[in-house]
Amino acid sequence: MKKIILIIVIIVLLIGSIVFFVFYSTRKLPNSADDFLTLIKNNQYGEAYRKTSKLFQSHASLDQFGSFISQYKLGEYQSSLWNSRKISGGNTGTLSGSITLTDHTVMPVQINFVKEENDWKIASININGNAGDISQGGNTNQAQINNLVNKTMGLFSDDVNSQDFTKLYDSGATAFKEQMASQDTIKKQFQSFIDLKVDLSDLKNQQPVFSEQPGINKDGLLVAQGQYTISVKDPTDGKIKQGILKFNLKYFFEAGNWKLFGIGAEL
Repeated sequence: MKKIILIIVIIVLLIGSIVFFVFYSTRKLPNSADDFLTLIKNNQYGEAYRKTSKLFQSHASLDQFGSFISQYKLGEYQSSLWNSRKISGGNTGTLSGSITLTDHTVMPVQINFVKEENDWKIASININGNAGDISQGGNTNQAQINNLVNKTMGLFSDDVNSQDFTKLYDSGATAFKEQMASQDTIKKQFQSFIDLKVDLSDLKNQQPVFSEQPGINKDGLLVAQGQYTISVKDPTDGKIKQGILKFNLKYFFEAGNWKLFGIGAEL
């Protein structure tokens, strides 16, 4: 009997130690989030902006940041309740919960962090279950990621078939558009698809198979890699054949949504 009690005590102590370690190691995330929101509440937008990551700042100006604050009424922040927090790899973190505004509105919120110079910086903020409400690891909303990838690759299919990549260009984040300069730059990148005269229409009838779990990297980008199995017409003999289309997509959270930041594709 004493042995059983001793085992139970040991188990309880182990569980308690694990819980304490998790809360201790992630304690800075809610503190950083609350400090950030309090600065916004006090109209200290510049100070709050400096708590965002370098990548965030390089692709979202202070004015755009202010527009985001106005869109979601973050200046009316009153309190927060964080019910989930996680650190991955020591340099990225996720904090999920809700914030309450002064008019008693409660909004679901997820904040993604990246560690820069030993300090936690905000990489993205996802509010109210928008397209940006995608977290790391096991908490990832697979249906939302599927929809996001299918939308991007559907635009890719349309643009390859039309030989005009305007749709894909227009769907990109500001940094993507700056990098690509115009739809012609994307067209040159995927000229091989046009030269092969491949019809990718069947892609829209398929679902992606991911080679690894999509998630947010150390730079705060959402990364999704995988492939589609599609039926394509062989331009040499006109026969329908099975093909594998591999993709590598990166998204940046901008103006309340995940927007295309980078794309790679090959047959």
